[in-house]
Amino acid sequence: MAKQNIIELVSGRTIHLRFLEQSLVYEEPIPGIPKWEDSQRFVERVLERARKHSDGYAPYLIPPPERPIGDPRPPFTQGSQPMLLPPVVCVARFYSHYEASDPSKDYSGLAVLWFQDEFAFPIDPAVMKHLRELDWERHAIDYDY
Repeated sequence: MAKQNIIELVSGRTIHLRFLEQSLVYEEPIPGIPKWEDSQRFVERVLERARKHSDGYAPYLIPPPERPIGDPRPPFTQGSQPMLLPPVVCVARFYSHYEASDPSKDYSGLAVLWFQDEFAFPIDPAVMKHLRELDWERHAIDYDY
């Protein structure tokens, strides 16, 4: 039986989920109808919070699917299109027992942020596909014990 906290990447590397924080995107009421710019601001706030918990390194964002609300034909200006994000935001930290790029380091890690329709587990299949195809060597940070 596969463990839910272990993911094998298509590269053959195994990563381990060590931290997962989830919350509702629309937990607090927002005035009016959410728009594209509201979604972008929310994503930026979550990225900044995740960066603080990742030793200042930028987390990897799996781009969220945006869902237009209503008829997309009216003449909306940039940023005014009513838009929803999937309702659950997930911030995770993954680790590998091996370095990503610096052979003098002991292990590597990466914070990943994504959105999905339900609380995990399971992780949304589209997100899991993206995780498995992740270029770990490009995005992960190397660490010493």
